[in-house]
Amino acid sequence: MDFDANTHRCTILIDQQLPAGLAMNAASIIGISFGKLPGNLVGPNQQSQDGVDYPGVIYAPLAQSCKTYEEYGERIADAHSDQIELVALGLIGPKKKITRLTGNLKLYR
Repeated sequence: MDFDANTHRCTILIDQQLPAGLAMNAASIIGISFGKLPGNLVGPNQQSQDGVDYPGVIYAPLAQSCKTYEEYGERIADAHSDQIELVALGLIGPKKKITRLTGNLKLYR
């Protein structure tokens, strides 16, 4: 996909229960994953044990203690998708659709 700011929007959604430091870390990780769209700035997609695809880097408690991307990949591969708690996610796509999904959500404060 070629991102065009006139027709596309990207938004990061973060669990409001996350402490500020973890929320900012989640936002930076999701932002890095957005960078994968125009090129290969981050590692390959990962797949859970049951075949759910996680594009780029995900931010989940499962990943917080990993020391390497390889360890992260191994943990994802060994986990079933219903065991992977997502605390942040990024949406990118047509501006109208993303705005409709997220337009009424509060900004991070």
